Amino acid sequence: MPKVKWSSDDITASDIDGYEDTGYEVYDGPKPKRGVFGFRIRQMKLGKTSNDNPQLTISMRLDARGRAEDKKFEGCPMMDFIVVLKSTIWRLRPFLDAIGVTGAEFIKSTVVDEDGVVLKIGGKTVTDKIVVAQVKLNEENGYLNVQRYLPPKDNDDDNDDDNDDDNDDDDGEPF
Repeated sequence: MPKVKWSSDDITASDIDGYEDTGYEVYDGPKPKRGVFGFRIRQMKLGKTSNDNPQLTISMRLDARGRAEDKKFEGCPMMDFIVVLKSTIWRLRPFLDAIGVTGAEFIKSTVVDEDGVVLKIGGKTVTDKIVVAQVKLNEENGYLNVQRYLPPKDNDDDNDDDNDDDNDDDDGEPF
């Protein structure tokens, strides 16, 4: 039988054998069917689609933020993939609004590391940032899908250049 010839020069056997787990914990709890929830960004990475278009891959975990009714979903993972093209601006713009970033900051001031992990956008750190999204569970594949991102409740953080912890007052108001 013929052997597979992997066409990618991007990965080697030593890359695979030397891989160390990133420490993300396995989630085995319930998933919400639908609703509006806060999600903490674990990682955002710049990549490409199969058609070679630029794409953001966003890894998030549900953050109950003091809402008792959401505690049972705490830590539920969600991935989102946003293609960065003019034709997909309807997906990109609400996400940028949700993280408090302008189009100019995104286009001119996105900083990534050598692996494409987004470190900052417009001087704002994106890791650990809370975004609010309306989601729906896809019953066929078991994944949460973003229906839409919602803007922050108030937008008084225009001068921040850090992790926007303005909403971390666990007073029961999560967003």
